[in-house]
Amino acid sequence: MREALPDALRAQFTAEIETVPADQLQVVLVRWAMTIPTVHDEAEEALVARVRSGDFTEVTFAEDLGDDEYRSAG
Repeated sequence: MREALPDALRAQFTAEIETVPADQLQVVLVRWAMTIPTVHDEAEEALVARVRSGDFTEVTFAEDLGDDEYRSAG
């Protein structure tokens, strides 16, 4: 993820990731992932905007899946 960020944000990303409490790591990583420049279609843009606003409705985190579901998630 760090390498996909613009150069100007890499140090800030590193500083935050190295100090974030473990229970907040996923949320911080998702937030940073949303800053990576990416082209999206309209449906993806709506999803990105929702996640950026902090709405994780219908988002499934790995720890919420059983072992078989996680392995088959692709």
